[in-house]
Amino acid sequence: MGMGIKLKIISIIVTLVFVFFVFKFIKKSKIRPSSAILWLTVCAFLLSIPVFEKYYQFISLHLFGMVHTIHFIYIGLIVFLLIYSFYLTIQLNKVSDRVQFLITHTAINEKEIRELKKNEN
Repeated sequence: MGMGIKLKIISIIVTLVFVFFVFKFIKKSKIRPSSAILWLTVCAFLLSIPVFEKYYQFISLHLFGMVHTIHFIYIGLIVFLLIYSFYLTIQLNKVSDRVQFLITHTAINEKEIRELKKNEN
């Protein structure tokens, strides 16, 4: 059993609205190009679901043995979210390390400035 025509239309409209917002944020330089590519890829995938529904049904049934295509899509999205969450964790750790480095060097520089001012007087 596939998606009804109403659900396909709603899915396509919602995805196109999301694409619009992605492009809007790209234009305003609110997201990096690498993030924009990621979200445009997600949009392409979401748009492909109603358009290529029969292909997803074939893949889920014949390659993975899943009768219900929606389970195949959910598992794919969950795997994507897990990988992306792991990537964001790595990026957050890098930023945290950079902040710690900057705090340390700022404290050292402030101490050196105080000592120089103290020696001048």
